[in-house]
Amino acid sequence: MQQNDNKVSQQSISAWSDLNVQTFTTPEQLTLFNFVVDWPKISGTFQIKLDAFALAESFSFAIDQSGKANFYLPMFHSPLGVPASYASVKFTDETSCAILKGLRSVLPRLRGLGVDSVTGLEITYSTPIHDRIIDKDVFDAAKLNLSRSDFNVTIQLS
Repeated sequence: MQQNDNKVSQQSISAWSDLNVQTFTTPEQLTLFNFVVDWPKISGTFQIKLDAFALAESFSFAIDQSGKANFYLPMFHSPLGVPASYASVKFTDETSCAILKGLRSVLPRLRGLGVDSVTGLEITYSTPIHDRIIDKDVFDAAKLNLSRSDFNVTIQLS
C-alpha cells in the first residue's frame, strides 16, 4: 500500500508542478535589478527581467566557498504536504549561465575558504569580510553601484 501512496503523491506533485512552476525560454536579453545587499554577509536579493517581462519573485545570492557569487531560485516548500522543496521557476541553461555571468560581473570575488595562497591566512565562513576582500577599490566600486536604486546589469543573449 505504501508504494501506491508514493505513486499518487509523485503524480500529484508532478501535476501541481506543471500548474505552478513557471518555465521560461531563453530571452534575447535579461536584466538584473533591484539589488538588496546585506554587506556584512555579502548576500541578498535581486530581481530579473527577461526581455520586457519582470518576474515578481526575488532571487537570492551569496558568496560560495570559492569566493564567487552564486544565485538561488525562489522555492516552494512542502507543496501538498510533501517534505521537499521545489524551484518555482525553470530557466534554460543558457539563461542560468547569463544570470550568473551578470551577477559575477557586479559582485567582486572574495578570497575563497581554506588557506589563502597569498596571505597564508586560513579563511572560514567566520572570517570577517574585510579580510576576504581581494581588491578594495573593486569592492568599494561594487558597493557604490549596488547601493544605487537605479542600478542594473543587462546581458544580451542573442
